[in-house]
Amino acid sequence: MRWYRPRSFFALLLTGFVFVVFPLLTALFSSVQILDGLVQQSSQAVYSSVERVAAIRKVADLLLDQERKARLYVVLGEPSLLAGVNQVHLELEDAFVNLLSVGEHPDMSGIVMELKALEAHITVALNHLSGGPKQRKDGLVQVLEKYKEVASLMRGLEFAGNRVMSDEVASLQENVSAGKRELAWWTSGLIGFSVIFVVVFVFLISKPIQQIDRGIENLGDGDFATPIEVFGPRDLEGLGERLDWLRLRLAELDREKIKMIAHISHELKTPLSSIKEGVGLLRDELVGSMSSEQKDIVAILDKNSDKLHMLIQNILDF
Repeated sequence: MRWYRPRSFFALLLTGFVFVVFPLLTALFSSVQILDGLVQQSSQAVYSSVERVAAIRKVADLLLDQERKARLYVVLGEPSLLAGVNQVHLELEDAFVNLLSVGEHPDMSGIVMELKALEAHITVALNHLSGGPKQRKDGLVQVLEKYKEVASLMRGLEFAGNRVMSDEVASLQENVSAGKRELAWWTSGLIGFSVIFVVVFVFLISKPIQQIDRGIENLGDGDFATPIEVFGPRDLEGLGERLDWLRLRLAELDREKIKMIAHISHELKTPLSSIKEGVGLLRDELVGSMSSEQKDIVAILDKNSDKLHMLIQNILDF
């Protein structure tokens, strides 16, 4: 744990909070990025589909309008109707260009180009009929027959547009599934990192506290020989150093206590031993015979000497 020594316990807590929260914030940011990409793709798909359908519908409406005017021209022969056909042709040119720009797909592009060429052929044929009235009429009928091909191509174009839309939906669904898998991997991995950081910093935070607690418990049990060492934030290490100073101080006081008790034992027991020895001499009548009253007094002295010795011993034991 020497490799990491923050200045304070609060700094350690703050660092642990940052390390634990950072993977979660990264997972959240990745989730937002993935969801934003899916939303943009879905929006783009919807926008493209709407534009494509609108462009196809516009081409279909213009072709129907052109066919209607062409048939009226064949029946009535009015030049204004042919001018209307030519006007629709110009509008179709722009519509085809727009359709090609929004329908960039091989199937659709081929049909559009074929449809454009067929419509241009019909317009040119209507404007350049030659021969007699019967030949012109037969030519017009043949030209109008081309609109059946136009209708068939339009059906194919609409089918191709629907297929492109289905492909886009399938691609979007596949991307959503891939995004969900990626999101699950990111989330599980980053949450795993958060759990690892939680375990590491719980150890870093609890270890010095346990060392302090163990040191205080040893002091409470009277163990002044085991050094108190605390590794961790500098303020907790400083607290451990103060506890170790307290341990040394208590050990010194304990030695002084033992020394004092030994001194008290000597100072109290020495005169008491002299008294006991003197009472013993009197009791044994080594210094002369005693009367019964004197023997009673000597017995009281001997008894209370024993009692005093016991009291002194109790005090020392305590």
